[in-house]
Amino acid sequence: MTKENLSFITFFKKNQGWKYLTIFLGGLLIVFASVAISNYYLNPLMYNSSYHRQVASYLTKGYNYEIFDPNINWRLLRREHIREMTNTPDIILFGGSRFQEASSKLVPNKSFYNAFIHSDYYEDVLALTKILLDAKRLPKTLILSVRYQTFVPFDKRNSNEWLTFAPEYRTLATELQLTSTSWLQTFPTQLQDLGNLFSVEAMKEQITSRQNTSSSPKETKEIFSEEFDIIKTDGSMNWSGKHQKKFTSEYALKDSSKKAKLNQGKQLEIDSTLVEGFGKLIDFLQSQGTRVVLVQTPFHPAFYSKVSNQPFGKDLQRIEAQAYDLAQTHNVVAVGSFNPEKIGCSASMFIDWHHANQECLAKIFNAIPNL
Repeated sequence: MTKENLSFITFFKKNQGWKYLTIFLGGLLIVFASVAISNYYLNPLMYNSSYHRQVASYLTKGYNYEIFDPNINWRLLRREHIREMTNTPDIILFGGSRFQEASSKLVPNKSFYNAFIHSDYYEDVLALTKILLDAKRLPKTLILSVRYQTFVPFDKRNSNEWLTFAPEYRTLATELQLTSTSWLQTFPTQLQDLGNLFSVEAMKEQITSRQNTSSSPKETKEIFSEEFDIIKTDGSMNWSGKHQKKFTSEYALKDSSKKAKLNQGKQLEIDSTLVEGFGKLIDFLQSQGTRVVLVQTPFHPAFYSKVSNQPFGKDLQRIEAQAYDLAQTHNVVAVGSFNPEKIGCSASMFIDWHHANQECLAKIFNAIPNL
């Protein structure tokens, strides 16, 4: 050991450095633990499976449920809600948040469940299928979204939320003999996502939400609230009056212009292995007696017009064509488009750059034959 190292240790001992370092690290650990515990209890619909189970129970019993905002773990809720169901809906819709306003009003005289989540990918479709299979809730008709990032390679994605569904995805992929992402490949990402639990910003947002509302989230028979967004019994969501005031035409146009500027130079990759796996899943679902319909939702007209001649827009057209090719190859129906003009959705039917309201979604549903 060098003289420098010995003098450093001597200095630490004389100045009780180890003691202070231990106190500092212990204090830091307490702070991190406090933030994590606060986030866990302040936002149980993000982390607490038993709480999701309780909310699912309310929905099954005919109650709607109030939430501060839709930034919750929808996958955990869908898993628990499907397990709680006492009957199989005639029609189940599965896609991303672009379908969040699609309610049972779009399919009158049929039982309907909207199983939308956030940031859906190929793996989510397999996982949902497995959950439905295990619960014996495969419907007569399963409407599946093909969004612009459905087939993006694992390492090119902007969200890892799908990892909540990783167990079901891997199980069904194995059963159908499909190539799947291994646990070891996703483990670093899972560790990274734990960071959300230690987010001071997330804790502040939850505290602010409670300070700005007159009560806490709860079950309700109401379908509208000025303060709360509402998850309805059919799985769809109604925006609060507070949020509706925010989603003006001016806001949607500004958001569309901003997102177009961010994306127009980007390009989207398609993993052909995922496309192939999706096709095999369609065949499997049909073998189980389930009719499959593929759907695509449009972007805001201002966004689409700005990117249509850019690399991003060309990729959108390529992915849209891929969905229709899948439908033709596997003998299923495909409807919708990324292009709002093809569907007839005007700017007034959007709340931002890619979330359409129910008026626009109705046009897509109306295009599905024999629904």
